[in-house]
Amino acid sequence: MRSNEGLLVRFLLFPAVLFVAMLLAKGRQPKEARIDGLGEFAVAYLKQHWKSTIVCVFFWFADSSLAAVSALIIARIARLLFAARGVQADIRKIWSRKIAAEREAWLASLGGTPEERTAAINAMFDRKDKTLTITQWFELDQFGGYSKKGPPAQYIGCRISRNLAAIETREREFLRAVELVDVNSNSSAEWCSRMKFGLLWGNGKATIEEYQYGLQESQGVKDAQSAVTWYASRIGATVDSSINEILKNVERLGGTLPQGDRLQPVMQSINARLKGGNAWLTQHELLETIFAKKNDNSLFIGALEDGDAPLTYSGEGSMISIAPPRSGKTQCHVLPNLLSWRGPAVVLDVKGEIYAGTSKWRQENVGPVFRWSPLDPARSHKYNPLSFVRQETDYIWEDSRLLADMMIVPSGAADPFWENKARDVLTAAIAHVCYSNGPNDRPMSQVIDIIHGGKPWDEMILGLQTAVDVRAMLQQATALSSMPEKTRDSVLQAAQASLSAWSGERVNRATTRSDWSPLDLRSGRNPTIYICLKPSEVESYTSLLRVFIGQHIRMLCDELPPRGSAPILFLLDELPRLKQMPPIEEAIEIGSQYGLRLWMFAQSIGQMEKAYPNAAGMIGSCAVRIFMNPGGADGLTEKLSDELGYRESALDGSRQRLVEAADLAGPSYREYQIVMGSGAKPAKVRKAYAFADTQIASRIGSLDA
Repeated sequence: MRSNEGLLVRFLLFPAVLFVAMLLAKGRQPKEARIDGLGEFAVAYLKQHWKSTIVCVFFWFADSSLAAVSALIIARIARLLFAARGVQADIRKIWSRKIAAEREAWLASLGGTPEERTAAINAMFDRKDKTLTITQWFELDQFGGYSKKGPPAQYIGCRISRNLAAIETREREFLRAVELVDVNSNSSAEWCSRMKFGLLWGNGKATIEEYQYGLQESQGVKDAQSAVTWYASRIGATVDSSINEILKNVERLGGTLPQGDRLQPVMQSINARLKGGNAWLTQHELLETIFAKKNDNSLFIGALEDGDAPLTYSGEGSMISIAPPRSGKTQCHVLPNLLSWRGPAVVLDVKGEIYAGTSKWRQENVGPVFRWSPLDPARSHKYNPLSFVRQETDYIWEDSRLLADMMIVPSGAADPFWENKARDVLTAAIAHVCYSNGPNDRPMSQVIDIIHGGKPWDEMILGLQTAVDVRAMLQQATALSSMPEKTRDSVLQAAQASLSAWSGERVNRATTRSDWSPLDLRSGRNPTIYICLKPSEVESYTSLLRVFIGQHIRMLCDELPPRGSAPILFLLDELPRLKQMPPIEEAIEIGSQYGLRLWMFAQSIGQMEKAYPNAAGMIGSCAVRIFMNPGGADGLTEKLSDELGYRESALDGSRQRLVEAADLAGPSYREYQIVMGSGAKPAKVRKAYAFADTQIASRIGSLDA
């Protein structure tokens, strides 16, 4: 009976003793190889020491006198054998987990799809702002071969890191190639890991973040640096050997991929980069640039050279196209966008072909269409800029001044004294007419009459003197009434010259009333307003165009639009011919806050510089700059070639211009556009003509037809 009781006691005590032994052994684990869970620790121990455990169990239950000895044996084995020998068998698992966790976190940080990861890698390498890491595990058995199971005789685990900015261009481009292959090929992870280690290690230039090794002293290993160096040498992970192996595999993969394989464009991109052709924007990089689609209000530019991916811009900044006549800007930029843009638009159409090609579709699918053609009043809607001068005392002088500024076309004279005086007189005349009459009874003919002197002039002086609630009008009355007659006549002559465009009967009929207000562009009706003049008429009637465009921009920038309002597109062809316009400069700077999207067109940089003293600043402030068929005569091709910069071959380190100036002006770029986006690589973009697009071509048509 006692024997049975003793057996039962030993049976009940055995788990408790074993538990205590496991706790003691677990506490002896080295920190770098610690197994946190007791259950996992017990399983690992029992798998490795099952024979010793069976012996201990036998003695435990065989004789009670040996029970205490058996408990000590179990504890000793668990503490010493596991901590000193058995732990090495688990290092493999621990480092394998680190490697798997690091890779999982790395891929997750890049994105969910190969396309997103490709774009993220390219953006990261272009910015050179990240520190990359790689974790490796290597082991050998007692015969010097690769260990498969059981405790390794020699081993090393390490994690190294290196900042991209500290890596030489050649090595960095090969590292980029490895990363691109890795995220686009499911079967190359192990090879990519080895190549990545060799390039990051950089023959000893990397930082060792973490390490653990058990190597023989005969290997010459004295510290972490020498241990990792030994490992890199053992696996051939030098910079040169890694680069040579990458070149062989890139060439092999590029030649064996079937047509249409997802990895094919990646390999083409890698080949181009390694040879120095990595400076153009590719479709895989679009997500990281301002050309990434942000909303449905996209403006189409063309198709990227590497594939058929459309290049569009849906941001809030301004755009400018520099293109000589007959380069295709109307067919490639204006028509495709007006025949797809669903929001309101203001279009400066100096040839009439834009209205002829887009008015029908926009009337039927977008909103009402207005055509203001002041020299063709029979087919023109009416617009009187005086209708929108606010009569309130706080605004009447400011609004009148804007119209006067736009009506006086800058002559570029060295001494603008007479122009400035004429502007003052014109401001006073507009303010007087608008102060004395309601919005619907302010014909431009009254302003014209005033600047011709006589009775209308005297009536204006009297009217200004009686406008006691507008200090500026009273001050101007005093100044004008005391002006010497000879000076007054010269000022009036200057004003008459500037307003000659407003004196004709056709213009008078086209400005008798207003069929719309600039604020209608925010009404939700999505109107399209065309300003139509013939090219030969622009110079003579620049004053009208300036007033029309300047007033629309200034009124729309007076108050912030309601949230969710559709952006208003301004397509301004031949902009420099209107001379310097402060509202245009303001719209480039702040127009995006008010929902204005300016797309300006000019024939050359020189044309812009002649009109705007700060032309370089204006062009540089545009979010997107587009160049078509640049010419060499004005030096634009040289400037573009310099701005595009150089490309460096990762193979031999040679540098050459991305594009030579002569090539930009030659036939090889006749059907391409050079597109510069803020913060993005330059893009080589194919022209996409409206007539070549079946859907767009089917929409072309005029309301007049």
